[in-house]
Amino acid sequence: MSSSSFDAVVPDILTFRPDKDDPLDVAVQTPYDITTRQRMEEVRDKRIELMSAIMSIVNSWHISEALEDICSKTLSLTKNTHPNISFGLKGANGNLSILAPLNNEKEAWTISSSMTANRLLSIALLAKAALFIADEESRSSDLISGYAMALPLVIGPSYCFPSLSLLSRYWQDPSARSLFSSAVTGLSKDDIVTLVDYWEAFLPTSSSPENSGAQMMARASIVLGIMGCDQPQMLPPRVRKSTALSLTILLSDAELNEARHATSTLSTGSMARTLSSMELLSQGFSTWEAYINAAEVLRTLFLYATDSQPLMALVNRGAKSAIFEISTRNMPLVISTLTFDTMRGKTAEDRLRCLKIIGTFIRREPVLFYPHVYGVLEAVVTTLDPNIAHLREVMLTAATTVLHELVKTYPSVDFSSGTQKLAVGTLEGAAVIYDVRTATRSVVLEGHVGPVSVLAFSPDAKLIATCSLVDQTVRVWYADHVIGTSSGTNYDDKEYRFTEAL
Repeated sequence: MSSSSFDAVVPDILTFRPDKDDPLDVAVQTPYDITTRQRMEEVRDKRIELMSAIMSIVNSWHISEALEDICSKTLSLTKNTHPNISFGLKGANGNLSILAPLNNEKEAWTISSSMTANRLLSIALLAKAALFIADEESRSSDLISGYAMALPLVIGPSYCFPSLSLLSRYWQDPSARSLFSSAVTGLSKDDIVTLVDYWEAFLPTSSSPENSGAQMMARASIVLGIMGCDQPQMLPPRVRKSTALSLTILLSDAELNEARHATSTLSTGSMARTLSSMELLSQGFSTWEAYINAAEVLRTLFLYATDSQPLMALVNRGAKSAIFEISTRNMPLVISTLTFDTMRGKTAEDRLRCLKIIGTFIRREPVLFYPHVYGVLEAVVTTLDPNIAHLREVMLTAATTVLHELVKTYPSVDFSSGTQKLAVGTLEGAAVIYDVRTATRSVVLEGHVGPVSVLAFSPDAKLIATCSLVDQTVRVWYADHVIGTSSGTNYDDKEYRFTEAL
């Protein structure tokens, strides 16, 4: 495993594929005949044999019985060391650094933090493949972190803890992330304070590119960002705030914005910084939210998620993932930002951007989006206001597309094309009818004591039926005014109760 470019800011983020970069990554092909199938099996067997040979060299035995038993059974390994075989690191410019034979192979864990980190990453990668074969992949992170946490106890006080800077390069891989967290957990309180103070000095909020360099500042943000996501209690409030603000600085990368407007080439470093900040901000949103302008962070993500330029493809996907991750932690914030900007965006582009995000939510997360359908629908309808100059003609296509998605996805929304009326049921038990031509509410129908689950216009749109599964009633209304009273009693026999049908 290469240890070159330790100071590079997670360049592997663009090419490292945790689920693919393993010794068993054999291309899946359709076995057209027995010969092809045999050839594939031979390739697989050779790769397993190679993996077994490497694992027998780099792994230290009698550290964690749970992981070792699975690996030894799966790969047919004996729990013996090979003192006459050594290993090393490939460094800058292809230079090799090979360990001299050791009297006790466990001494290799006492040499340097870089050696420990590289060896742990190698074991983690090989162990993941073995666990996959054994159908224990779901336990990989726990087993690998358990192995790493047991090492200091077995090796003793001379054990060199792994380089967090090196492990942070692969933080997106769950196993590497587990190694990082276990390494931090193994530190004493004083060591943690020293570690945090060291990296805090390099944060963008504490330093400048001229003094620390952009790479070191980004690395500090990532190291402390991982700690804030996984173990926030280890960071004092001061550092949480500095880290949160530093991640927002990385998110609004100047080089990225310049490349977007100039449609020029985007550097690997700039993209890596942006992608890292997106993922860490979203994963640790519960930690960072109190220290940042969360709505502005979301607006930046909305901007990236709707940028269709080819050079922004990776950033576009990363931004969408970050938005959905944040929505699982604070959906009301996401919805309130979307609806506010849809109704009051400074420009038509801002409003169109929100409509695109809303459409994506409807398609990808319809259940998560369901409680907010009424509020979002009303915001979309306001974009069709004919009284605001040029707004309706600019927004018409995008808005009607979103409304079509809502009608198609949710039974509590219906549209009458003949009368241009749109109806939506609310969680409070009301049904609201809009006149799409004027972008205004025309009728509010109240009577159900539970959420309106389903509604539908009659073919001529003169009547509308609403149903609530909570109060187990179906009610029929005139679409222009209520049949009977709005108190929910009698309704001139236009209320139908059902129990057996359910």
